[in-house]
Amino acid sequence: MSDRACDTASHDASYDGANGVAAGIADRQNRSLLKVLPILLLVALLMTGGGVYFAAFQANLLLHGETATGEVVALEAGTSTSSSGRPAYFPIVAFETPDGSRITFRHRTGQSPPAYAEGDRVPVTYLPDDPESALIAERFMNWLLPLVLLALGPTLCFVALRGIVGARRRLAQRPHSVERPWPQT
Repeated sequence: MSDRACDTASHDASYDGANGVAAGIADRQNRSLLKVLPILLLVALLMTGGGVYFAAFQANLLLHGETATGEVVALEAGTSTSSSGRPAYFPIVAFETPDGSRITFRHRTGQSPPAYAEGDRVPVTYLPDDPESALIAERFMNWLLPLVLLALGPTLCFVALRGIVGARRRLAQRPHSVERPWPQT
């Protein structure tokens, strides 16, 4: 038997040619997944938490909010841009509370082209104990952010957890692979 054949026959038994190389690659991929998926899980939990926060705020406005008529006094160009490359415009709205206080706020969603023009009268919803947290009463648009976060956040949590469990299970089922599948001399 040649020296090469002896060296090949004497290497670690866990390596069996192409299967050993593939197993080593799979192990590295699973270890990489165990580094990346917890980050995805954290992002997904933050998204879910943000969705709960914004949904609770919207529900509080719906249940305990007062309504008023406001006027768009200005449009503020934001830094976020639309797909057309134009800036989003956020309406600056002023309204009066029943006690005569004049409140001015920047609506949290902007659009390009602007959805409102200066001088437009808009319905406003606000909390009596915190009128600065007012929003233009756009039922669908105000609920869009919490609904998107509450749809994506738990879905990504499920995907990340399933990936973590699967990668851990695959690593636990395999014998420890050899980092270098060729014989050491």
